[in-house]
Amino acid sequence: MSKLFRYTMIIAVLVGVPVLLIDVVVNLLLAPSATAASLAIAAVLTIVVLAVLRKTPIWPRWSSSSIGWILCALLWGAGVSLLIVIASGLPAMDLALALRWEQSVASFGGAWPEEPAKALGVLFILMSFPRFYRPWHGFMVGMVVGLGFDMMENMLYGTMGGMMHASSDMAGMLDTWGLRLVFGPLLHTGLTGLAGWGIGLALFVGAKPLSWRIRAVALYFGAAFLFHFAWNYSWEEEWMHYVQFAIVAIALYGLWAYVWVRSVRAARADDTYVHTPQALTSVRQLELEPADTPISD
Repeated sequence: MSKLFRYTMIIAVLVGVPVLLIDVVVNLLLAPSATAASLAIAAVLTIVVLAVLRKTPIWPRWSSSSIGWILCALLWGAGVSLLIVIASGLPAMDLALALRWEQSVASFGGAWPEEPAKALGVLFILMSFPRFYRPWHGFMVGMVVGLGFDMMENMLYGTMGGMMHASSDMAGMLDTWGLRLVFGPLLHTGLTGLAGWGIGLALFVGAKPLSWRIRAVALYFGAAFLFHFAWNYSWEEEWMHYVQFAIVAIALYGLWAYVWVRSVRAARADDTYVHTPQALTSVRQLELEPADTPISD
């Protein structure tokens, strides 16, 4: 664990949370019922997804501090990432316009600020809590950071869809949520999970040179970035959008499934790392530990 990373992460979260709250309050003022319902949906889905993730072998296992990293991951995804996107999204879109690449405006505005912002959160969280020590922990932290961003984005788009609906804020909000859950479910959860897997490989795989670690991050973060960039790309022909979404979805969810299976198999086979209730400073101290001392893995 690095105190520098931990304190920086805490400061970032404390700055990001008010930005998120301001955004929520503004939406509540504009469309109270749609925003409240959207928040409720986001909360329920977050609880359900976390409950599913917690049952998997790749969930970090220890007796304490669990709620801390979960909250930090969710708040980084929903708050800190939002702050970074607000600060850098428009300049990224201006870059696309300056390049006269109008079809890529949404791609630059989405992938360019969002993927680095979320991946940075994964790195800070992995470096801030001492019990992260395996590559699949990066995968898991990435998914939780991405989940926070997913729920924040769906909530905001849901409110926007409600206000744009011709007859009902609630109907518009539900339509928007439905579309985003059917077409691209947990999109950012998967994208940031892939980036987190690359970061986890770089941090926690032993006996590898620096060049290998850089390639691991570049491969999986690059994949997440390219998937997001391609997902947001605009085509003049409508049929190209359907082809684009199909190709990106197959590649994204296929790679996500591959990393998931690989992580689960590695976690189940891992019996090389244990935690004791306190720091051990001598072999004699280890010998004196009772045989039934609980050890978390």
